[in-house]
Amino acid sequence: MEIVNRDGPDALSMRALADALESGTATLYRHVSGRPALEALLVDAVFAQLDLADDGDEWRSRTAGLARGMYEALRRHPGVAPLMLRSTPNGPNAMKHRERCIALLQAEGFAAGEAAVIYATLAHYVLGSTLQLIRHDDRSAQAFEAVDPAAYPATRAAAATGRLPVAPEDEFSYGLELMLDGLEGRRPTAPSAVTAP
Repeated sequence: MEIVNRDGPDALSMRALADALESGTATLYRHVSGRPALEALLVDAVFAQLDLADDGDEWRSRTAGLARGMYEALRRHPGVAPLMLRSTPNGPNAMKHRERCIALLQAEGFAAGEAAVIYATLAHYVLGSTLQLIRHDDRSAQAFEAVDPAAYPATRAAAATGRLPVAPEDEFSYGLELMLDGLEGRRPTAPSAVTAP
């Protein structure tokens, strides 16, 4: 985790890890089969940091809590987010998170298949939002403020409010609320008998 946080995901290798541990790669290969397995363990270690405790009784706040928890964990370790693009997280901690969210949605009456799609959509939204943190550049505010107001009046007016470019955290929160609003409209009226763990 230290290597990825400090130098980015491409810096992670069996050799780099062996050097950091003052060991040899042969020793590492006795514990992990290679870089893909190492990456999977690293991703699951981030999922282990998620708090799966209930965040209220209402499904919306609990679903938002699961999404925000994942976002905050990846914010703390932004170098891990690109590793999640390489394979679907399926370690024990990722599975607990997925199970919690899908069961919560099923308990609200969403069919199992739709609950799975909702989870995947929310998880990919969180991942995409986290990836934007890596490339966010506050200097682009100056570029927006310098646009020709005659050619781009709406953009210039938005820039004048100080909200353009939009801060990644604001964009994440706003988008999450939009998604939850949409789910509220699709939520079945009668919750199912499934209960969230």
